[in-house]
Amino acid sequence: MSYSIVIIDPDQGSAQTTAARFQRRWGQNVQVNIVKQADWASVQAHSPNLVVIDPAPFRLHGLRLLEQLCEEQPATAIAVVASGSSPSMRQRLRNLPITSYLEKPSSLAPLLGELDHLVESNVALQSKGGLVMERQMLIPLDGSLLAEQALDYAVVLARRNSSVLHLVRVIGYPPLVPAYEWPVPSAVDSRQWLADERQAAQTYLDELKARYEQQGLAVRTTVLDGEPAHAIVQFATEQNSVREIVLASHGRSGLGRWVLGSIAEKLVQATPVPILVIHGDERKVETFKIPPELRTIVVPLDGSAIAEQALPLASQLAEAHSAELVLLSVTPGIDDPGLIESGLVPMWSAGEKAQAREQAQKYLQQLEQSLQTPRLRIRHLVVSGTPAEMIDEIAQEAVASMIVMATHGRSGFSRMWMGSVATKLIRSSQRPIFLVRAVEQAAERGQPL
Repeated sequence: MSYSIVIIDPDQGSAQTTAARFQRRWGQNVQVNIVKQADWASVQAHSPNLVVIDPAPFRLHGLRLLEQLCEEQPATAIAVVASGSSPSMRQRLRNLPITSYLEKPSSLAPLLGELDHLVESNVALQSKGGLVMERQMLIPLDGSLLAEQALDYAVVLARRNSSVLHLVRVIGYPPLVPAYEWPVPSAVDSRQWLADERQAAQTYLDELKARYEQQGLAVRTTVLDGEPAHAIVQFATEQNSVREIVLASHGRSGLGRWVLGSIAEKLVQATPVPILVIHGDERKVETFKIPPELRTIVVPLDGSAIAEQALPLASQLAEAHSAELVLLSVTPGIDDPGLIESGLVPMWSAGEKAQAREQAQKYLQQLEQSLQTPRLRIRHLVVSGTPAEMIDEIAQEAVASMIVMATHGRSGFSRMWMGSVATKLIRSSQRPIFLVRAVEQAAERGQPL
């Protein structure tokens, strides 16, 4: 049994784009169906838990369908996108017990974020008769206190979204005997070594499990074999219920063979699951604690639809934690006026940079308007400089609890590759970074449905 969504849209192309993006997000747990006509029989044939519709193209037929759904199927969630409805229709829509109402979003990000919010809502899943899907948060550990710093953040997030903490430790390969050692030690029994390592790893995870279960959290544990990044990616891909990976970036195993900083970079490149990277701090190994609530979430954007794929996750986090969402754009640095007047910097170069800043300002203003909801506090900011440095600087100035960004966007006005910026931030920023691996197929813009 899966959660059934029906998208009612005469434009099959745009509806398929929405369905494909959402299906990639949820996999087999959600079945997305597209209906071309706003008629009762077509909708009911799929036994929907959630109906998504822009009633404007269907005029009174769309409105009557919604009224019938609200009357005869009150347990069905309804998401309305009002892209071109008349004032009278909008008034009638607002009088209906509609679950979600979006005013003419300029991109898919607000819609996808709202659908995620509806599907992930425990109330929606249970009262709408859908499948209550377990949500797992994967936390790779290597036995070090540095790596365990990721658990503090994982616990805060898990309490908000009812996630199961899934603690994972990867057992690598038996160590090789260095050629310069003397006397030569006895040969390593690889099978016994692996058995001992697995047992030690499981004991370690069981101790952590008991600790967090006492705090009222649901916890699972798994010991994996192999190369760490590959093993984690494979496990996260095979487990449809794994929704995020949370790890510290500077943990190190007792053998010194697993450095989580490099593992984080590999995971970002290979796994479709969003990854929260915590910057491990050796000075706070024993006392590491975070504020009880996320306060500010910074989202770097470069003008591309790909970079906007971070917005659904960022919006959900901001709403769930009552945090402020800051949309940030970094444009090329503005040259010194004296250098321009002296001719050392060409006027056309300065003009291009000023134009880029103006374009970024307009873009963020429009995006902010499209994302506005009663539950979301949001503002935008345009700065000039080197992307990674400015993102980190703004995050610190805003007392940001988190940076949320996609990893492969490229803008028309800043020409920056978000992937390389994300890598630099993983290595240098002290702020937690939630990374969403962008999907290339989602780059095309279109209507919200």
